[in-house]
Amino acid sequence: MAARTTSRAPSLSFICGKTIIHAGPVGAGHAIKVLTNSIMGATVWITSECLLLAKQYGIELKTALAITNAGSGRSNASENLLPMRLLEGKWPLIFKLVHHDKDIRIASSIAHQQHASTPMLALTQNLFTAALHQLGDQADYIEVARVIAAMNGTRWDS
Repeated sequence: MAARTTSRAPSLSFICGKTIIHAGPVGAGHAIKVLTNSIMGATVWITSECLLLAKQYGIELKTALAITNAGSGRSNASENLLPMRLLEGKWPLIFKLVHHDKDIRIASSIAHQQHASTPMLALTQNLFTAALHQLGDQADYIEVARVIAAMNGTRWDS
């Protein structure tokens, strides 16, 4: 009698967040992931626009961020993502723009499948796709802030 061998695929489990929440039926986790990434994209974009406007108005970026974070505009983008980039000039690669753009396009596809009216999502998709064409596949998604500055004929460090 031959010995039985079993081959098991290595277990590749990892945790991406602190909290595990059951999202629903198969596919729901993927859907909520791309939808929340779309929310983050829109938040990064509008926060960058408004901070640039504050800067152009003559408000120091450090002050604008402090006021934003003390008020209703506070977000992960304003608290954690943009300060390092805008104040310190450090632009690390955390999550590629090409992947963020893909997630927003998938979210737009979900909206289409659901026959939902989502003009802000469509605008976010168009803005991120345009930024991707300008910045390239190796850019971080927070670098859309650089595109916003360029659209306004300026830079964050000027």
